[in-house]
Amino acid sequence: MPYPYLPDDEVTFSDPGQPLANEYAGSPTSTNPRELFDFEFDLGAYASWTGVDGNLEFSVVAGTLPNNLTLNSSTGQISGTTVDMDTYIDWTGTPYEQPENFVLERDGSNFGSYGSAKAGSYTVEFTVRAHVDDAPDDEFYADLECSILVVNNYSSDRDQFIRDYTEQYGEGESGSKVLFRVNDVPVTAEEYLNYQKSLGNYPAL
Repeated sequence: MPYPYLPDDEVTFSDPGQPLANEYAGSPTSTNPRELFDFEFDLGAYASWTGVDGNLEFSVVAGTLPNNLTLNSSTGQISGTTVDMDTYIDWTGTPYEQPENFVLERDGSNFGSYGSAKAGSYTVEFTVRAHVDDAPDDEFYADLECSILVVNNYSSDRDQFIRDYTEQYGEGESGSKVLFRVNDVPVTAEEYLNYQKSLGNYPAL
């Protein structure tokens, strides 16, 4: 029967362990996802509902997932490709904040002195709720506090170095400067990276 359910019906989570361990079976992979790696974790496998009818739906009710990861509201599956932490983590006020008036040295020696390259990793915390879909919002649900440890990836640092170095020392308007060459033609940093990757160079390591 649909809602109302029996008073002793309940939604529960079993403990999946924290931080959530990557279940992605492809390659490349790592237990704690590195930037640019795929990540999968089935939280639905740890949620249970004792009622006869009704289905569980899942949502993030506090915090946020690492950028580019999504939670399937029907299955509880978290999946996606992790992206560079520097695109979504605010390092302001931390030891990893970019120094004021930072200038990238021409020899690149001071790159990696701030942000994710210096931090090495970052734990993203969030809370997932499993809720019976036809019950009121404040009834028949369970919350689980979760975390994912995202690990810095040299490959994303390399790509960002090329972008920053081009912006610092390239020619043209900011945001579209050219420095590196493809077939002896000056190109933007993104064009250069795309070209190299099309040749199988610069893989996610």
